Amino acid sequence: MRLRFIILALVLSLSTCVSKGDWVSPLERDHPLVGSIWSPAARHFISRQDLEKAAQAADFVLLGEKHDNADHHLLQAQIVTAMAKMGRKPAIVMEMIDEEKQLDIDKWRSSGPANAGELGNAVNWEKSGWPDWSFYRPIADAAVTAILPIRAGNISRRRTRIISRKGIAEIAASRRDRLGLDIPLVKKIENKLRDELFESHCRLMPRRVLSPMINVQRVRDAFLADNLVTGAVLPNADSGVLIAGTGHVRNDYAVPVYLKRLRKDAKIMSVAFVEVENSANHPKDYGNHFNGSLPFDFIWFTPRADDKDHCTELKERFGKRKPKKK
Repeated sequence: MRLRFIILALVLSLSTCVSKGDWVSPLERDHPLVGSIWSPAARHFISRQDLEKAAQAADFVLLGEKHDNADHHLLQAQIVTAMAKMGRKPAIVMEMIDEEKQLDIDKWRSSGPANAGELGNAVNWEKSGWPDWSFYRPIADAAVTAILPIRAGNISRRRTRIISRKGIAEIAASRRDRLGLDIPLVKKIENKLRDELFESHCRLMPRRVLSPMINVQRVRDAFLADNLVTGAVLPNADSGVLIAGTGHVRNDYAVPVYLKRLRKDAKIMSVAFVEVENSANHPKDYGNHFNGSLPFDFIWFTPRADDKDHCTELKERFGKRKPKKK
């Protein structure tokens, strides 16, 4: 019991170091983990300054978010700003923008003084299905202020549907080979990915029919890695920052795997922004959200944006159908 109080005291002291400004998300702001940063490898908390130094030393910094938590985007923007102030010039790669819209980004950037607010209009963000542009604008503002490249990272919905039907063979052979997409996943890794997709889809789909989704997820991870690498060698860049969902920055089977294939000696740093839970007061309590482990270099804990039961909403949307058997 005494050890638990020592741990909580340490968390609280570190939280005061990493919390700058007021939180936007309203729930669990007083949770003992809020604002703290955990290193799963070292098994201890670190300061914000230590995380920023690690980001400065990395070739690729992967920032995994919960898309509808505004605090996650503010922290992402602050890391980008900190890296720029320390002399780095990362290309900002966004999962939320399809590769096909890179020309729109370039046109916006070359049309005159960059205005981050206009980027949303340039890529037709309003019809993208992502949370409102105001959530992501702080990241674009940070990139514009530091004169950093902004890169589209994802595959389009159109190509997603094609890959879901036809498989990875739809990707050009040269790119498949370069990204290693023709190499079958190790069974253990495939099962991990299948389990994540099963849970993220609220157990509404049996595991056996998730293979098309596994193909799509692999392609997304590989393309995000590819665009990080190509962005980092632009004339006005020397590294890359990925803005993506937490599932894409896992060290065990997501973007880092493909980055290591493309740049074997690259220094990669993954950060997961994780909402705290009322009954979970130690970082290890959050492993159940990630197949029983914490497959990231750092976990940065934040308040919760809401208490919505997204699975209940999804079940109602699909006619309250019962989950199928596994």
